Amino acid sequence: MEAKTEFCKICNDHAFVNGPSCGRGDCPYGKETLTVRVRASEDPVNHPPHYTSHPSGIECIQVTEHFNFCRGNALKYLWRAGGKGGALGELEDLQKARWYLDREIARLQKEYKK
Repeated sequence: MEAKTEFCKICNDHAFVNGPSCGRGDCPYGKETLTVRVRASEDPVNHPPHYTSHPSGIECIQVTEHFNFCRGNALKYLWRAGGKGGALGELEDLQKARWYLDREIARLQKEYKK
């Protein structure tokens, strides 16, 4: 039987297997004994949930890899806005998307002036 990985109920970040708490010394919530959900199948490295939760079922990288770097990153931050880090995270993601769009616009303006 495969062990299920559970996550700290408050920080929802630090994993523990078949144990009562996240057990990491750097978790600000320390020894939580309850969990909100079990995420046995999530893969935070290869398929992070903030890139795989789109209602279309498409993963962000399936689209962004067809764009240049700045356009792909702008789309990535638009895609994940609101999916990670709460309201401040959403605002930050939108600002990052704008930063990449501004950089792409500047590149095109420079190119067209040649």
